[in-house]
Amino acid sequence: MLNAFFQVNVTEIIEGQTVQFTDSTTGGSLPLTYQWNFGDGSENSTIQNPIHKYNSAGTYLVVLTVTDADGDVSVYGPIEISSIQDSNEDDTPPDDTPPDDTPPDDTPPDDTTPDDTTPDDTTPDLDIGIIILLISLIGAAGVAAIIIFLKLKRRQH
Repeated sequence: MLNAFFQVNVTEIIEGQTVQFTDSTTGGSLPLTYQWNFGDGSENSTIQNPIHKYNSAGTYLVVLTVTDADGDVSVYGPIEISSIQDSNEDDTPPDDTPPDDTPPDDTPPDDTTPDDTTPDDTTPDLDIGIIILLISLIGAAGVAAIIIFLKLKRRQH
């Protein structure tokens, strides 16, 4: 029986650092193929033991899908990877004060344009308890499909 599984060298990093993913899948008929979804919108990897760089701060859910020669599929994950902003960077916002001879712009900001960096409050967050419950009810493949659906939905907002 095919049983996908992987380990990571770290689960918390500073943005720009890499994570080493190590496949520990057991069973199945060789050869095995791998699909790594790193949860950050990057292209999936098909390498058995990839290294992935997270360029932005955030929380990422990583899922491994393994298929064997007989077409059996096993999904493992999600594993949460947290990337934080480098505290050594200069976080001081640029000085937007106009020169003395330029009057300040009193125009209020245009709030009609959506800000893609602001999380959409209507998008459900994935709670590990809910994920575990869903895995027990519909299996890991179903949960992976739901996670992918929610991520695609989140990108549309």
